Amino acid sequence: MLNGCVYFNTFYNAQVYFKKAEKEFEKNGRVTPAIRTSYQKTIEKCAKVLEYHPNSRYVDDALFLMGKSYYRLGEKDKSRRKYEELLEYFPKSPYREKALLELGRVLLDLDQPDSAKVVLSEVTGKYKEEVDLLIARTYFVEERYDDVLEVLEGYIPRLKNESYKKEALWLAAKSSYNLKRYDEAVEYLNQYLKLFLNSDEELEAREFLGDVFFKKGEFEKAKKEYQALNLSPNSAQAQEIQIKIALCEKGMGEIEKAKGLLKEIIDKNQSSPQRTHALYEMALILEEEDSLTDAVKLYEEASKSFGESEYKKKALNRYQALRQLVEISSTDSLEARIRLAEIYLVELHRPEEALKIYKSIVDSAGESKIAPRALYALLYIRLFLVKDDEEALNYYNLLKEKFGDSIYAKEAQLHFKDVLENLKGRDKG
Repeated sequence: MLNGCVYFNTFYNAQVYFKKAEKEFEKNGRVTPAIRTSYQKTIEKCAKVLEYHPNSRYVDDALFLMGKSYYRLGEKDKSRRKYEELLEYFPKSPYREKALLELGRVLLDLDQPDSAKVVLSEVTGKYKEEVDLLIARTYFVEERYDDVLEVLEGYIPRLKNESYKKEALWLAAKSSYNLKRYDEAVEYLNQYLKLFLNSDEELEAREFLGDVFFKKGEFEKAKKEYQALNLSPNSAQAQEIQIKIALCEKGMGEIEKAKGLLKEIIDKNQSSPQRTHALYEMALILEEEDSLTDAVKLYEEASKSFGESEYKKKALNRYQALRQLVEISSTDSLEARIRLAEIYLVELHRPEEALKIYKSIVDSAGESKIAPRALYALLYIRLFLVKDDEEALNYYNLLKEKFGDSIYAKEAQLHFKDVLENLKGRDKG
């Protein structure tokens, strides 16, 4: 009898710590040091039940609380093991359905969507809302964004649980964004921002809303969202936002303002990922202004910055490409000009500039073997990059008529024939 009281008291204390932690977690939306302590106490008390009272009636309860506590603490592998132990050793436990649900959630976080779907398929209708949300998450992990929205569109309006609604709206906004359905993304984000959010969630959502407006080309709205963010001055995040504001100014044609904002970051940092990013964006502006020598210098500086970053790699690629471009520009041979066009097209991703050079090559190359190569490039650019169906057809016909035996004419017929036939049919219609 005394032994029964001991293990009951131990488990009771675990429950008290767990309920306290969950209540505070719901209120804060994050694990604070005090909440962390409560979850750790839960695990400690539950572990004692498992160790000293392995045959007690509270073992499955203890396993479930441990699984949930480990999950909250970010220890996903330990969380998974506790749910799996519960399901293996207590197949008739009243916690079975909840354990399956939570195990599905953990597997998703561990990037195992296929395993998550198998587990979730065993959950009954009692937890339909939670299962639908987790299934939507599996689709998101698999980049099946249309399927995410198909699940969530009818699901969101009937949701009453605020935390579920929050996650559903966020998934819907992200999926819409990835599908380039920016108006829908804005709508979902506006709904999301009306919910109770902690400061980090609101900050992330406001920045994301700015990113959506930027993608829509609504630079003034994007700038307004970025400027409204309450960030610590000179923090890394504040500097990244300043770069985004600079790009908004650039998008609105305010090039000098953009340069000024980028220069501030470059001047105030000796070495940081933000300085590298600002150098890269400044170099891009100079490149677009055809100040190639100055652009090369900034790309070189960014490429030699301390540490590793996305923009350091991009800067190195453009530095190497522009150096070649500057060297080749002094040569006027057809081979040099075609290499120049290729650098603009493939390495600098500036198809409009490549288009001009390829056109000049076709105009001056005559029957040279360079001509069909340039025509093929013009056809590709007009079909897929700087689209102009009429010009694409003209280039295709010219390639067939003048250089029908060339490898480029044969490649065009092999790869583009169906696309071009559709264009012809549409013109006739």
